Amino acid sequence: DSSQLRSLFTPDDLEVLAGAVSQAAVSVRYSRLYEEGLRRQVVERDLQLARQVQLSLLPAECPPCEGYQFFAYYQTAHEVGGDYYDFIELPNQRLAVVVADVAGKGVSAALLMAKLSGELKYYLSCEPPPAAVGRMNNSLCDGGSGRFVTLLLAVIDRTAPRLTLINAGHLLPLRRRASGVVEQVGESHRGVALGILPGRDYKELQVEVESGDLWFGYTDGFTEAINAAGKMYGLDCLRELLLRGPVGVTEAGERIVREVQGFLGSHPQSDDMCLVGWGRLAGPSPPRNDLTNLEPTQVTGRRR
Repeated sequence: DSSQLRSLFTPDDLEVLAGAVSQAAVSVRYSRLYEEGLRRQVVERDLQLARQVQLSLLPAECPPCEGYQFFAYYQTAHEVGGDYYDFIELPNQRLAVVVADVAGKGVSAALLMAKLSGELKYYLSCEPPPAAVGRMNNSLCDGGSGRFVTLLLAVIDRTAPRLTLINAGHLLPLRRRASGVVEQVGESHRGVALGILPGRDYKELQVEVESGDLWFGYTDGFTEAINAAGKMYGLDCLRELLLRGPVGVTEAGERIVREVQGFLGSHPQSDDMCLVGWGRLAGPSPPRNDLTNLEPTQVTGRRR
């Protein structure tokens, strides 16, 4: 420990050195924790900004559509997510209702959701809906992200009681007729999810919309919600709830959200949740679609 015999360290010197090193180690540890905390704050600020940007991609309110009422609920499992919904105006007095789910969660899913939001609107503005969905599929295949997207596109015709459905691997929408019958629609016309196989053609299904009909498109965050006991909510429970639920789309949507939240209890949701409903009213005109904010991110015309 020294080349000078008279300067050899003694056991007392070693004890002092050990004490000093111990204090230095504590200081270094706290310094690293402080730096890590600062980095975490930067990441959290970036995620909050990303959440604000993502929410700005969602519709702020429902478009006017005489004879129809709308409901929408959106809640991510983390700060940002991969679920998506939209109301897109189309030529010839048509309105497209979109519900989509990007595989996965978090930032990467949110980025793909942003790509879907921008490009799908462009394709729908210049292509018939089936061709627009096909172009969206090719774009996602070319992107090489390795992720796929399920998508449900429902086109409401304002001039006729008609609905056009295009399904790219998404969960089948639920329809409750005025008679009380609840059914899944479009199994025979469900295509492959977007981003898997390029050059796919997507079929459209024409459905007559009856007075008093309720329709709901949703993501698997609802049907696959798992509570603290490890039990899954399931499609059967969702259908049963819709079967005995209120006749109005807003009331039915709110009840579905409350029931699933109650099923989860204090257990955190494991996946993003998106629910969009539309209903053809029995009366001559619908009420205003000025939506009120409900916990946690529930709207019937405006999104928080």
